[in-house]
Amino acid sequence: MRLTRIGLLLALWLLPAAAANANAPPPSQAAGLITEAFQAATAALREHHQRLGEDPQLVQELMVEILDPHVDFELLSRLVLGRHWRTATPIERERFIAAFRTSLISTYAAVLSSNMDRVLAVLDSGGMALTVRRVVTGEDPRRATVRTQLNLGEQVVAVDFQLTARSGRWKIFDVVIEGISFAASRRSEFAGLLQQQTLEQRIERLEADA
Repeated sequence: MRLTRIGLLLALWLLPAAAANANAPPPSQAAGLITEAFQAATAALREHHQRLGEDPQLVQELMVEILDPHVDFELLSRLVLGRHWRTATPIERERFIAAFRTSLISTYAAVLSSNMDRVLAVLDSGGMALTVRRVVTGEDPRRATVRTQLNLGEQVVAVDFQLTARSGRWKIFDVVIEGISFAASRRSEFAGLLQQQTLEQRIERLEADA
């Protein structure tokens, strides 16, 4: 679980700042977007590493900046809730998306803060290199998977980015670390919780923890 969280944290740093083009790029360009974003994110981490280690609020702000424009929180929420999404009211869906977004940002801001020394050590040793293995596409032109390997120095981690084209741009809706899907893992977690409480209670808990 710790490897998965750290791997996802590093993967989230790769979210495509370069994907802000007016038109969604074709799947053949998805790999280039991930690579360019990785290079930009690594440069930003090196530049601000001192402040990031000392200012938890800055970590939170950077997570908002990184995640908000480039994650399809609606699709991710649908995947996480599974069958419960279909029975949720429109208001419950909106509240869940907002609360889940806040929870995810807060969680990974905390993970980044607590693992800052390790991340910086990898950077300082010349590690954290991303290699694109291939791009997988299917019948739906709005979906693409970029299969990559993330070199953390002593470890090489398989990271697959699943992207969807929405509103004229690529957005990530799932990250698969060493075969473990973030969306599927959270869906399993929420399915267990929703056997013990209602969706309204779960949303209220997420909102209270925000």
